[in-house]
Amino acid sequence: MTGLVLTLTLLCVSVVVGAIILAVRYPSTAVRLAALLVRVLLIAWCVQCAVGIGVQMMQGPGPDAVATDTVLHYPHRVLGHGVVMLTWLAWAMFLPMSIERLLRVGGVLRLFVGWFFTWLSLLFVLASSFTGYLGGPPTNDMQYVRFRVLHTMGLPLIALLLLGCWFAVARRYRIDLERDALQAKTEVFA
Repeated sequence: MTGLVLTLTLLCVSVVVGAIILAVRYPSTAVRLAALLVRVLLIAWCVQCAVGIGVQMMQGPGPDAVATDTVLHYPHRVLGHGVVMLTWLAWAMFLPMSIERLLRVGGVLRLFVGWFFTWLSLLFVLASSFTGYLGGPPTNDMQYVRFRVLHTMGLPLIALLLLGCWFAVARRYRIDLERDALQAKTEVFA
């Protein structure tokens, strides 16, 4: 177990260091990659939610139904792990890129707004993903309602809203970068 934790820690550190190097040496590539990762994350989250709705519909109502394995349980679990890893990767790419953009062109407010949505998105994606692992299946109606509200409705909808806002901030970085590149190209030819 400690070997796995050490490997994952080294992997996370290497991704962050790689993102920092990319943001400093190739800022336009870093901005495009960060925007792409957030876009892919948003799409993956929507697919994960759709598969989760499919699981819920196949199980039926009541606490006993949650324990029932369906055909979509395995894809839902795998997608959940993939979305969590993709969220960490997008987070690791977005933070150095936003600092680099702050240092080059300014925009403290945009940095704080971007980080706000980045951190909250990460928090709510993790919370929504991990509520599927909290304890065993619900045994009474109160636990069943709490599970359905948190895992299948509340947290995923909040995470979707936050991911959409994070996508809008990342998209704005990309649009500004393309505008700046176009202005620089126009100035060269003028």
